[in-house]
Amino acid sequence: MANYPSPLDQLSEKILQLTAENLSLKQRLATMEADVDKLFIDHQNMIMENYRIHEELLEEKEKAEESNTMKTNLLSNLSHEFRTPMNGILGFAEILKENLNDKNQVVMANNILLSGNRLLQTLNSMLYLSELEAGTLPCQLQKIHLNTFVLSNLGEFECRAAEKNIFIKTQFQDWKQNALADNKLLRIALTHLMDNAIKFTDKGGVIIETGSTIVQGENMVFIRISDTGIGIDLPNQEKVFEPYRQLSEGWGRGYEGTGLGLPICRKVIDKLNGKLLVESKYREGSSFTVLLPSAPETAETATNGHWTSIHQTMERSENTSPRETMPEVLIVEDNNVNKELMVVFLTRICRTDYALDGESAVKMARKKKYAAILMDINLGPGIDGLEATRQIRKIPGYEQVPVIAVTGYTLSGDKERLIDGGCSHYLAKPFDKKTIVHLVEDILFEPN
Repeated sequence: MANYPSPLDQLSEKILQLTAENLSLKQRLATMEADVDKLFIDHQNMIMENYRIHEELLEEKEKAEESNTMKTNLLSNLSHEFRTPMNGILGFAEILKENLNDKNQVVMANNILLSGNRLLQTLNSMLYLSELEAGTLPCQLQKIHLNTFVLSNLGEFECRAAEKNIFIKTQFQDWKQNALADNKLLRIALTHLMDNAIKFTDKGGVIIETGSTIVQGENMVFIRISDTGIGIDLPNQEKVFEPYRQLSEGWGRGYEGTGLGLPICRKVIDKLNGKLLVESKYREGSSFTVLLPSAPETAETATNGHWTSIHQTMERSENTSPRETMPEVLIVEDNNVNKELMVVFLTRICRTDYALDGESAVKMARKKKYAAILMDINLGPGIDGLEATRQIRKIPGYEQVPVIAVTGYTLSGDKERLIDGGCSHYLAKPFDKKTIVHLVEDILFEPN
């Protein structure tokens, strides 16, 4: 008879089998639980790491923003602190030059003007480069009549050229060139190019050409400034566009300057969607060409208006006799030197009162109706010029009275901020007699 396992044995074997399977399942479950725990811990660590990285990035962003704010404030304060005293230096030097009879003293006064303007140009160059590199220099493209633009900016350079006994000539293809550019930025570029051309030319002179051309199928206009100066050899023609680089460097350098002019020009022209090209031969001269997008031709009324404006300006400058009935103007300025300078500059066109702080200006405006107000912005302790302007605007009758912001704050956006804050006009320090007199005359005597 066959020997079969008893039912009890079969049951025992089944129990052992199930026990083994259960143990295996527990082991697998334990492994899975360990894996889940590990995944959970890894996930938590990842979240913590992402949070840490996020916090670090936020901290770096805040530091960068704080640093940028500090840099902007520093530049703004530097601009104000340089321009305010320079206004007094240049302004009174101009007055001395006009009124002195001794030729030697006139030369001394003129030397003060030249040195002061050189310092001012250095300041402007540093500020322009900083704003260009930060991308904060605004650009408002508009139609600019190229020949009119060139002629209206030649005055100061003709005087400098005459002092060096070199010529300045203009050559215009026709009178139809219109550039699409920003007036201020283009003037910055032209100023630096002309400054270099005159600086590095001792014999001969400078020729300024304008015209139109086609570059890669695109209509362009150009300003070309050619000189008979020292020239640039081929290996150095790109080096001159590097900031702070000059062909003569160190203690033995042959020419003044910071080496910022051409780098600024290139960055400005790039911002205007143009190109700056150079052709030069050592000891024969250089030619810098500014290529700009062409703007569509329109009627010439704007050009005629410009020349009418120039003619009116010349007539005003010739008529310097005191007026019989002069309006009253309030000067708000905490710097006595600059206050006295404005009083002297304006003595033939208006009567002036002055306040040394914002609170006094508001009180004086409540007592008397002034035809215009010259408002400094940084007035020391107490309310600033902008807050004083806001309070004066609330006085009945002062809603439309011209308020000229007279300030050393000249960075991008400063003018717009002051106009938006209630000022009607803007005058940057330092200013010369002609600039402030013409501005105040336009406000007081020209029809709206």
